Amino acid sequence: MSNVECPMSKVESGCRAYLAAGSIGVIMLVALPIALGQALPQRRHVAFPQDRSLGTVAFRSAADATVDAWVNLGEARGTVAVPPESYVRLWIGEDAASDLSPLASLRPGDVQFIRVGPAVKIDGQVKFLAPLKELLELDFRHTDFSDEGAAALAAALAVRALNLQETEVTDAGMAAVARIAGLATLALPTRITDEGLARLSECGTLVSLSLEGNTRITTAGLAALKPLKALRELDLSGTSVDGLAPLSECASLTVLTLRGDTHLPASGLPALTGLKELYELDLSDTGLGDDAMPHLARMPSLRTLRLAGTQITDKSAEHFEGMRRLYELKLTGTTIGDDTVRAFSSMYALETLLLGGTAVTDASMGTLGEVQSLRTLSLVGTAVTDKGVARLAGLTGLESLYLNDTAVTDEGLMSLAGVESLKRVVVRGTKVTPAGVRAFKQKKPTCQVIR
Repeated sequence: MSNVECPMSKVESGCRAYLAAGSIGVIMLVALPIALGQALPQRRHVAFPQDRSLGTVAFRSAADATVDAWVNLGEARGTVAVPPESYVRLWIGEDAASDLSPLASLRPGDVQFIRVGPAVKIDGQVKFLAPLKELLELDFRHTDFSDEGAAALAAALAVRALNLQETEVTDAGMAAVARIAGLATLALPTRITDEGLARLSECGTLVSLSLEGNTRITTAGLAALKPLKALRELDLSGTSVDGLAPLSECASLTVLTLRGDTHLPASGLPALTGLKELYELDLSDTGLGDDAMPHLARMPSLRTLRLAGTQITDKSAEHFEGMRRLYELKLTGTTIGDDTVRAFSSMYALETLLLGGTAVTDASMGTLGEVQSLRTLSLVGTAVTDKGVARLAGLTGLESLYLNDTAVTDEGLMSLAGVESLKRVVVRGTKVTPAGVRAFKQKKPTCQVIR
């Protein structure tokens, strides 16, 4: 099956201000919006060493916080001209990192983002970052950054986002991490235990926390999150947490990711029903089944629900009928079929629906053809044919349609030519021919067809 990833929905891209899933499946820290930074000068030049490179430099508009907005400027060597109203990112590679003392000569606003490459010896060189008072993000993952470095960082800088995944930081260093002024986004190494998590209680500015892959944190340890009144996003993907009761005290939580937590029983979900601001929940690959759906149906604040790779079946169809306010629903890789899809007719706000690898057929495409709110639809690897695709032609707002690995032919593609809003159709692994694509493009030249 072709691996084409559907883009984030408008809801996700607009609300996920701090963390986003990277293309390699790692939670990566992304650019923070301009509101979190300082005013930038109209024009500036950054003076790096003339005799050697400190790595590579990139920039992006201060108004564009998307991951792929960065534009490479080349080596961090000599004087580098930076476009107006832009942020600068320095990627320090292993070859450049033996001596980072030139960083101490930079001005406070020269660099806003620093990524240190794997194997770089950064721990003893944190002191050279001290002049960069307008630094927003530090990414130290896969480096030797340790408790000593955390203490030096807390004493020298205020940083908004910090990635410590796969570093040497231990429970002992968490008190120093909690002292970092203005820290809003934090990704922790998997060696942290309940004891270290408890030491974060002093970090009152923390908005987003990732504990991805940490099997040492227990359900009891989550009680340490209660004092974090600003916490809105929590990632527990791949953990061994087997209960969620402590999270009932995290009233400000809006985004919760539990992807791959196979220890989580459906009986743990009622603890979330009292979280009135929880709008995004990811339970993908947890193994949860139909017994989870009655609890999920009692969460009216949910706007994004991801259940990919779970054991949800058509037996849960009736529970979807009440989830009318969902913006995004991901059921990829489940066994749901046409009965469940017919329950979506009441979802007046649904913009993104991902049904790849499910048992849906042409029989339920008429229902989807009436969900006028749809913007992105994935039918990858399903039994949908030209007949079903033709029933989607009435979707006046549809922008992206993924038909990879289906039996769709040129006829099915051409049936979409009248959908004025359509911007992208993916037909890899189908029976669509080059001639069919050309004929479609003649009628709809502005639509991208990926074959």
